[in-house]
This record gives sequence, C-alpha cells and structure tokens, in this order.
Amino acid sequence: MSMVVDKEQRALASHRAEIASAIQTLDMREERRQLDAMLRPSEVGPVSGMEEALLRERLNTVDATRTVDDLIETAHTTAEELDTQGHLIRGARSKVTGVYSRIPSISTIIGKVAALKRRDLWIMTILISLCIVLLLWAAIF
Repeated sequence: MSMVVDKEQRALASHRAEIASAIQTLDMREERRQLDAMLRPSEVGPVSGMEEALLRERLNTVDATRTVDDLIETAHTTAEELDTQGHLIRGARSKVTGVYSRIPSISTIIGKVAALKRRDLWIMTILISLCIVLLLWAAIF
C-alpha cells in the first residue's frame, strides 16, 4: 500500500513540476511579447531611407533574438526531459539489480544466454568471412 502511495506522490510531484515549468514558459513568452511590442516601430509619418533601413534592421534583430530565445528554451526543455529519462533509467537499473541480488540463478541464466550469443556471433562472423573469401576467389579465377 505504501508503495502505491509513494508512486502517486512522485507522480504528483512530477505533475507539479511540469505545471510550474509551463507557467514559467508562459510568463517568459508574455514578457517577450511585451518587449516585442515596445520594440516595434510606431508609424508616425514618412521616414527617410536611412531611418527605414535602421527600423528594418531593428526588426530583423528582434526576430533573430526571438529565434535564439526559442532555441534556448527548446534546449532547456530537452535537457530537462533527458534528465527525467536518466532518473527513470537509473531507477529501473536499481530495480533490476535488486532482482538479481534476490534471485542469483537469474544472473547465471543471463550469463549463459550471453555466452551463447557470443558463440553465435563468432560462428556468423566466420561463416560470413568464409563466404567473402570464396566470392573473392571466384571473382579472381
């Protein structure tokens, strides 16, 4: 029963962290939108060619900054997801290790299977090498 409660508490903590991350992302986007609104030129009247070029350059800079911010945000999100997956894998590894320690015969069975796989790999390697040698010999003569 306590394992179920612990599992649900971890799930709740995970959901709370996701909600906090989503709120933070929304706040950052709102701040960026407000900053973009402040940086956009207001149409006051006719502008000279130089002023128009500077305004275009400023808009291009804002767009580039927004793109870089989006990339950085994506990188942070990816890093968080990879960290979460790492925790899950480490948890699974510890559970498997616990099972191995409780039932030692499992590790001997897995060892035998691994030895058979290695033997089969060597047999296949020798067979493929022999086929290649025969093909080369047939191609030469």
